[in-house]
Amino acid sequence: MEFKKVPRPLLIRIGGLVLFALLFAFSISSDEFVVFSVLYLGGVGLMVVQLIKYFEQSKIELVRLAEALEKDLPTELDEESDLYTIYMRFQKMKVKQNSKNDDLKDDFHFYSNIIQHAGIGLITVKNDGNIHLINAAAKRLLKVNQLDHFSELPLEYGAFVDGIANLRTGGRGLIKLEVGGEIVHLAVYVIQLTLRGEEFKLLSIQNIQSELEEKEMEAWQDLVRVLTHEIMNSITPITSLANLVMEDIANSESNDQGDVVIRKSEFEDVSLAIQTIQKRSHGLLRFVQDFRSLSKATKPKIAEVPVRELFKEVSTLLKSDFNKNKINLSISIEPSDLSLLIDKELIMQVIINLTKNAIQSFDENHTAREISLLAQTDDKRQTVISVKDNGTGIEPEALERIFIPFFTTKKLGSGIGLSLSRQIMRSHQATINVKSTIGIGTEFLLKF
Repeated sequence: MEFKKVPRPLLIRIGGLVLFALLFAFSISSDEFVVFSVLYLGGVGLMVVQLIKYFEQSKIELVRLAEALEKDLPTELDEESDLYTIYMRFQKMKVKQNSKNDDLKDDFHFYSNIIQHAGIGLITVKNDGNIHLINAAAKRLLKVNQLDHFSELPLEYGAFVDGIANLRTGGRGLIKLEVGGEIVHLAVYVIQLTLRGEEFKLLSIQNIQSELEEKEMEAWQDLVRVLTHEIMNSITPITSLANLVMEDIANSESNDQGDVVIRKSEFEDVSLAIQTIQKRSHGLLRFVQDFRSLSKATKPKIAEVPVRELFKEVSTLLKSDFNKNKINLSISIEPSDLSLLIDKELIMQVIINLTKNAIQSFDENHTAREISLLAQTDDKRQTVISVKDNGTGIEPEALERIFIPFFTTKKLGSGIGLSLSRQIMRSHQATINVKSTIGIGTEFLLKF
């Protein structure tokens, strides 16, 4: 049913009011004006009263309509009235909305079940510390049955609460806790959410203790393997040569005065053996010193350092190497006054090590040798230092292992430099990455 432009009862009353008003106007010139004027004015008054009753009745019907819609009750309105049509349209809209609400409820229960059964702990918390949502995995990790506010956590969770408070949006952190005599390492990731104008933090929490223990065991196994390999490579020839020297000495003849006489050929063999023992001993000593430098934790002394100063010192220190190997060094800094909050000596050590690696990346047939030192700010407001060469590149298999201690692709390399560089970068809360293509070159990226 479509709405009428003007309801019929209202039209009749307005028409009657207009009619009596016109008749009253025409009766002014009539000889019986007084009689007719009283009659017509009475009609006007009657129409006005009827209009008032009509609007009062409409008001009552509107109230009934509102109550029927609010309380979801059947209406007693006349089916021919426009208000009944409005009521029916509202009812249809309500049915559709209820259907949508049911779908939303189903979606909510569906996603709630996913969240509750997720293997990673999930917590949404308001800025005041009130917990909005916590799933079963998070409860297991924190060993709580229910948690409504972070203040309800025991004191032993202080490191956890402080760690979360210090994490920025999009930040990651590793938090170590001792809960009930058990040590756990929690990897935490935080993002900011807004719901109906209210801000929340979404925390994803995962216990990586088993992964850390597995990696730790692998690291120890690799370390023992490397140490065993290096030590055996040195001890085996030393032992063999020492036995050989002892045999030569034992087989030597004595003169009349009791002095041991060694033939010239035997003396040369003993001398060569002792020299070899000396070289291998120095090599083993150097290996131990490298290992000590890698295992020694160095706390950086932070100060503001201009990048241009870093690059200038590297260029000066390695100038003879560049000239000797006919390498062209290019330097670019954008902006020119770019500076870093770093330990200058440690970061210099990293850049020099990377630059030396770049110098050694060229083979004998390489022409147009280029090394570039580039510093700039990326779109994440990180300062990025690039050490790039157009050398032979690094094999993909080796590229995956170059940061592993003692791994090296050089004949005379110790495999310590890049591992130590990564350790220094981590102490600065910074990263070091590499990309390389065979025949094109290698680029190391330091991000602060």
